[in-house]
Formats: sequence, C-alpha cells, structure tokens
Amino acid sequence: MLKMLNRLIFVLLASAGALSVAHADTWLSWSEFDQDGENIQIYLSRETGDDVGPVQKITHRGMNITPSLLVTPDDVWIAWVDRANRLDYRLRYARINPETQNLLESGTIATRDHKVYAPVFAHTATGIPVLAWSGLDNDNDEEISLAYFQSGRWGVEQRITQNKVPDTSPLFSTGHNGELTLSWETISNNEISIHSIALHVDFVTARSEVITGDLPVASLRQTARNKASVPQLPASLQARQQHFFMGSRATALQ
Repeated sequence: MLKMLNRLIFVLLASAGALSVAHADTWLSWSEFDQDGENIQIYLSRETGDDVGPVQKITHRGMNITPSLLVTPDDVWIAWVDRANRLDYRLRYARINPETQNLLESGTIATRDHKVYAPVFAHTATGIPVLAWSGLDNDNDEEISLAYFQSGRWGVEQRITQNKVPDTSPLFSTGHNGELTLSWETISNNEISIHSIALHVDFVTARSEVITGDLPVASLRQTARNKASVPQLPASLQARQQHFFMGSRATALQ
C-alpha cells in the first residue's frame, strides 16, 4: 500500500511539473536580410520544446534591427529600430495576438532624438509595458529614455539621463516585489560605470545611483542579456541562418 501511495505521489508531482512547463510560452524574434541583401525585416515565431511554430513576417520594408520582445498572457510585443533613413532612425513597435499571431497594432514611438539604439522591453508589477532605449541627442551624446504604454497609447518620452558622456545599453531587472530597475552603462574617462534607477508604480523615477566597478552587478547584466539574446536560429530554422542578423527571446508564464 505504501509503495503504491509513493508511486501515486510521484505521478502527481511529475504531472504538476509537466503542467508548469506547458504554461511557459517562449517566443523568438529576429532580423533577417531580404534576398537582395539590402533590406532587413523582423520575424516572429513561437518555440514549444524543440519545435518552432509558423514564422510570421512582421515588417515588409526598411532596415529593421535589434528586436526586443515582451510576452504577456494577452499580447506579444516587439520593438525595434528601423534605420532605412540614415539621418532619422525610427523606433517601431508591434503588438501581436499570441494565439492567432494576428497583428493587432503597429506604429512608431515618438522620440526627441533622430538616432535611437538598443530598445529593451519590460512590464511593471501592474502589467503596464515599458520600453527603454538610448538615443543620440543634438550634442551627439547618447542618452537613456523610456516610455510607458497606458490607456491604449504610448506616453510621452521620459529622459532618464542628460549629460555630456555616452549612456548606452539599457537593461531592465525585476525585484522580488515586482519593482523594475533600469540600468545602463556610462562611458567616461576611458572607463565604464553602471548606473541604475528604480521605476516606481506611480511612474516616478528614483534618484540615479552609480554602481562603479561592482562585478556582481555587471555579471547580472551580462547574464540577463545573454538569456534574452539569440546568437543563432534553432535547428529547425537553419535554412534561414545565412540571412539571420540578430535576434531576441522572451518567455512568459501564463
């Protein structure tokens, strides 16, 4: 009887584990050169175990690079930079239905800078999407900005840094209480320092804190970046690898 009970407990635990895995949706987005080699488009696909679902083409023109993903139970968000105009890089986004993969909306996020780089997605503890990026201002200094998606639209850009040194490579992290922290790298005097800022639920940012030479923080940033990046396409998409440029991965628990 005891042996049978142990077997039943094992089966129940294994089933629970399988259910937990089944609730995890992993998505891939990447940039891929067109056949002409002159334009780059954004693609999207869902990973389930070792299988990759149908490939969705998100863009059809332009030079679209550095896709960033945010996956929620209701939406798949993608943000990227379109560099078709060398004097005016556009920050683009799309929202996709995760069940049908139909495009729900797409557009351009207004930025004060004409050249933007490295968009990165996150969501607040209350589920509100937030996007951060770096941009080259009129003084040719790179600055960090962000915007929230509220009431069905992207809000006004918030400038996080404003100085005379390059601020680049924004990255989000989430604390145990769900509070977001935005960190980035500042390059000055031939050194790279890491700065961070807390994003509160009322969308008011805390005072910036300099974290210089802190190896654990730098290591955490690199780990998070490696986890989100896609260095190459999965085996089932290897036929597309020769046109692959760069990609990202995101997972959400339903």
